[in-house]
Amino acid sequence: MLTLCICTRNRAGLLDGALRTLQQQHPVDQPASILVVDNGSTDSTAEVVSANAQGPLPVRYLTEARTGLSHARNRGAAEAETEYVAFLDDDCEIPEAWLGHTVRLLQELRPLALGGPCHPLYEEPPPKWYRDVYAAKPLSECRGWLQEGRYLFGGNIVFRRAVLIETPFREDLGMAGKSIAYGEEVDVQRRIDEAHGPRRRFYDPEMGVRHLTRREKLRLGWLLRSCYAKGRDVYAAAGGGRVGEGRWRLMADWLRTTTGLVADASIGCLLRPRPRYPRPQNYWYEHTGQYLKRLGRLSVQLSR
Repeated sequence: MLTLCICTRNRAGLLDGALRTLQQQHPVDQPASILVVDNGSTDSTAEVVSANAQGPLPVRYLTEARTGLSHARNRGAAEAETEYVAFLDDDCEIPEAWLGHTVRLLQELRPLALGGPCHPLYEEPPPKWYRDVYAAKPLSECRGWLQEGRYLFGGNIVFRRAVLIETPFREDLGMAGKSIAYGEEVDVQRRIDEAHGPRRRFYDPEMGVRHLTRREKLRLGWLLRSCYAKGRDVYAAAGGGRVGEGRWRLMADWLRTTTGLVADASIGCLLRPRPRYPRPQNYWYEHTGQYLKRLGRLSVQLSR
């Protein structure tokens, strides 16, 4: 019924942990198999896959030469031989009851897409200003069908394979190598809603996994760069355009936003409400970061 697809590139150590947790699912008798898509690794990825192929879940391994997560995911969907395909990140720990719970939901609900939250798992202790919510990916505490504008997290998501073949991931969006990029997961879910109507994607908070937050993602600089990338890529994925705005108006908006960013990062931070933003880093990421998202959006508009 279900292919568990993990796309990976040069992260053999992390992949080993993800595969081990999948092979330790309980109960063990599940209609599922594992598919690892190697996106050009030069480390011991193939050996790690072979070492984890002796568990209860069958394992297949293939390579995708075109660099990019969307390329790897589309290849995984094309190669899967099941009704549903799940995408799990190679740096996730999957609770032992995850697979059984997910299969039951698929059998009962027959959704077009299904997903759950990601809870933070830290590579090193986070700094005192860092909040768990920066790494967590919860949508709600309640399970239910999702309306338009609410999207499942791509590191813990299941699609009906036939729908994904019709509506593949955009290969000009998403992570490619070490670049920070987003949007492909929002785009594919938005297009599924457009083609099949809302309330065909389901969210269950009990379908959670633990997702690694690597040490570089605990740095303020990385978080601020991610704000710009999210503004740029999520806007592009949502099908946004200039909506009739002229280029000079967009350039004026860019200037106003840049000026506002500088003022907010300095004067705004000094005057920030301390109970809500106890440390400057909280303010810069949560509040000033909105200016960076707007600049990311404007970069897309100005490029058209």
